[in-house]
Amino acid sequence: MLLIDGLILVSLFTTEAQNLGQTMDFASRQYNRGNTHEAISLYQRVLFFDSLNIHSYEACRDLASCYISVNDYPKARVFSRMAGNLASTDSLRDEQIFQLAYLHLAENNYNYALIELLGMKESESGYFRMKRNFYLGIAYFQQTDYQRSIDFFIKCIDSTNQKSREELINILDEVRHIEKRYNPKTAKTLSMILPGLGQLYCGEYKGAVNSLALTTGLAILYIVTIHNYSFLDASISVLPWFQRYYQGGFQNAEKAAIIRKQNRIKKQYQKILSAIQT
Repeated sequence: MLLIDGLILVSLFTTEAQNLGQTMDFASRQYNRGNTHEAISLYQRVLFFDSLNIHSYEACRDLASCYISVNDYPKARVFSRMAGNLASTDSLRDEQIFQLAYLHLAENNYNYALIELLGMKESESGYFRMKRNFYLGIAYFQQTDYQRSIDFFIKCIDSTNQKSREELINILDEVRHIEKRYNPKTAKTLSMILPGLGQLYCGEYKGAVNSLALTTGLAILYIVTIHNYSFLDASISVLPWFQRYYQGGFQNAEKAAIIRKQNRIKKQYQKILSAIQT
């Protein structure tokens, strides 16, 4: 009797596993056809009924991919984390950690990306070591820790490729120069001393001329109004406009420095990626 009950139980589990396997296949087909929401429902069904965790890793992994495709990164992180916990090998777990790091980077959560990457066990695989160094280089670069970033990027380049390694060092020097060259505080202070000077410092020549012309013209109008009417009339009618454009001038100079610096550093970042791919 016990033997018969055992055979029935095994048969039920086998049937259920086959059904879940078919559901997984159908979910994959739906996903490949672009029916992402239908695929999500099917994968969730597998998770709910998969009491033996036969398909749970694949379902969580694929659910994470589904949510990434619809830009729902918080849910993608949840299922990627679950897939990592269910992974049967270190390499499968590491792939999910890399995916978590990627999701954090995509959302500009660089500290969380670093926590994931630095918490990884040292891998014997050259592929995983290089991928980890590459992701760490990205995270540190976005945190403006350029020295540490270049240190990790250099590890992604073959030791015999001296040309690319030297190129990365030169890029680091250029990034440091850009950091000093386009200082937002300096641009702001210069425009407070003389309107337009901060824009000139940033290379915004048209903005420099406009700022100087507007504030100079309003300053002259303020003096003329005092002379022809009164100090009160000038303060009511002209001074607010002068203050507005004067304050706007040094604020715009600060923004111009930030934008110019960011754009220049982005170009250097693209050079880094090109050097690594060479």
